[in-house]
Amino acid sequence: MYWSQNSTGNGTYSLDGKRFYFSYCENEGYGYRCKILVAYVEGDRFVDIDTLGPIINEPGSNTTMPCIGEWEGQEVLFYASDRADGDGGMDIWYSFIKDGNQFRRPINVKRINSVDNELSPYWDSENTTLYFSSSWYDGFGGYDVFKSNYTTVFEAPENLREPVNSPANDLYYFETVT
Repeated sequence: MYWSQNSTGNGTYSLDGKRFYFSYCENEGYGYRCKILVAYVEGDRFVDIDTLGPIINEPGSNTTMPCIGEWEGQEVLFYASDRADGDGGMDIWYSFIKDGNQFRRPINVKRINSVDNELSPYWDSENTTLYFSSSWYDGFGGYDVFKSNYTTVFEAPENLREPVNSPANDLYYFETVT
């Protein structure tokens, strides 16, 4: 039986729909080393796939779970990484995007990050609310989904409770637009 050494997942489109960001992970035995890649969209195909570079994919770090949104009129990339200057484990970071391919220095969302893991960010642009999963804060077990509203700063994390959270690992929260 053949097992692939690499995997992809966690996709998100740019605001204009011309780029698709996703995680590319290499199997390292008992774990994975991930980075974020971007593919350009031509019709129904992805072309010109490339990494985002060291500004986002810091060498030696695990960087994954991209989420694109709009914030204060700008395109923003939220993601999870264990890059240097984090609070421990995987943290949520963000970077504003200029002209579709220039990334500003990433910023750690210190208010929500813990010594454990924060994963699967989802940015609600309309309500300026960041949703994410954490294994650190009090919850129902495993990973729970939390939210942090942004006013002038990110507010303290709030557990979304039941029925969103359960004793299982609750990840990849998002809201559908009707």
